[in-house]
Amino acid sequence: MTEEPFWDELGIAWQAAAPAATVPPDRMKAHFRTESRLLLAAIAACMVVGTAMLALAAFTFWQAWQLAAWNFGTRGLALLIIGTSLWLIVRALWPVRGSDNARSLSDFADLGFARSAQGLRVCALSFGVCVAAAVLGVIGAVLRTMAGHPPVVPVAAGLALVAVLAGGVAAERRRFRREQARFAYLREALRHAD
Repeated sequence: MTEEPFWDELGIAWQAAAPAATVPPDRMKAHFRTESRLLLAAIAACMVVGTAMLALAAFTFWQAWQLAAWNFGTRGLALLIIGTSLWLIVRALWPVRGSDNARSLSDFADLGFARSAQGLRVCALSFGVCVAAAVLGVIGAVLRTMAGHPPVVPVAAGLALVAVLAGGVAAERRRFRREQARFAYLREALRHAD
């Protein structure tokens, strides 16, 4: 085995025999600081869009009641699920938004592990949204067709869009799983190094 380290994108040095627990602290801090800014932007976007979705859901339910149009009810339910899921995503990301308290490599390993775990929760919520959108979209299209006003956009196009989004979520899920495994390995290596 070689003692030459292999550096990953976080600046962590890995070796074939054992991980080297050396990392330039400035590089690690910069990575996590950038990630924190992206998390704050995602949280803000989820808050704004989630609130808009919940308000739109309330309006859509009111329209369904006023017009006795059941397809508006399914649309309102879909908007309610999406808005609620976005606020659950805010709740999942909020505890791991900052990185200022991380000082040591062990702190960064713990933070990275926690962020990847929350990322997996976000992916699970996103899969749920995709399933709800697909099911409620089909039900809404059937109700509209039965009422004599078939949807302008074909159901297949909506389902294809949902499938593409679900594929993106699946790719992110794989990435978070790899990150979680990597940070779990680093945490274990640091624990044995102490």
